[in-house]
Amino acid sequence: MASHYPSSNHTRLQVQSNQCLRDRLVQIDIQIVLLEEERRVVEKKLQSLTYPVLSLPFEVTSKIFVHCLPNALHPEPIFKSSRQELSTPLLLSQICQTWRSVASRTKNLWGRLHISLDEWSRDPTRASGRFVHWIERAGPSVSFVLHGSNCSFTPTSSAILLPIVAQSGRWRDLTLSLPYKDLITENFQSSIHQRLPLLETSR
Repeated sequence: MASHYPSSNHTRLQVQSNQCLRDRLVQIDIQIVLLEEERRVVEKKLQSLTYPVLSLPFEVTSKIFVHCLPNALHPEPIFKSSRQELSTPLLLSQICQTWRSVASRTKNLWGRLHISLDEWSRDPTRASGRFVHWIERAGPSVSFVLHGSNCSFTPTSSAILLPIVAQSGRWRDLTLSLPYKDLITENFQSSIHQRLPLLETSR
């Protein structure tokens, strides 16, 4: 009758195989320890690196950022047609933590709002959030450029124009390129009447 017990050779091979696996685990553990130590060394070196551009005074970096803006006569739209395409202030804010801090405190960087009401109407939730983000960082006076061609809503009652009109006390320069006849109605005029203390130019 054949024996059902494993042969001594088979047992020996199995023990050797198990030992090889254990030895391999030990080797892997050693490699992990060495790699973690190497990582700590590399991270320490990276932290010790200094970039000259990040050591500039706030005022200097702030002025450089403002010079990155397009010509004042052709301000950059705060809403771009592509979600991946960011306006200059937002792009500068995403480079690093230092630049984000400088950009958020540079009020002139956010002082020109070129707004397409057509773009706003395509994605009102996103646009409203972008507008709030922008206007909170702007200074006490703001330049507005508003344009659009969509006549499907009434500006005086639209949720799109309401937050813009609410900022009329901060308008310094205002450029309107809108087909809405409502803009010259009594309702619209009364919504901004005597609420333009800083307005210098309007077109």
